[in-house]
Amino acid sequence: MFALLPSNSGIISVILKCDPCEADLLREQYAAVRARYFHRKRWNNILLIGPVPLSLVHYWTEDSCASVVDKLPKTSLPRLQDETQKN
Repeated sequence: MFALLPSNSGIISVILKCDPCEADLLREQYAAVRARYFHRKRWNNILLIGPVPLSLVHYWTEDSCASVVDKLPKTSLPRLQDETQKN
């Protein structure tokens, strides 16, 4: 899992997996990037109504996905590539 979209809060946000060191830097740089309570080191909650450019959110989403894919077993990669090519 690389992202979560909370549906029960009134705040529009996305929760992304992140490198722990980078997560801390992003929280210091952007008030709209906050630690997520279930795993504060690796997950950031990004408020989408804040001053964070959507291009950065897009980049962070791709980075989050790539970090998860990099840790998948090599045997899963061909199937994943087939699925992404279908879409």
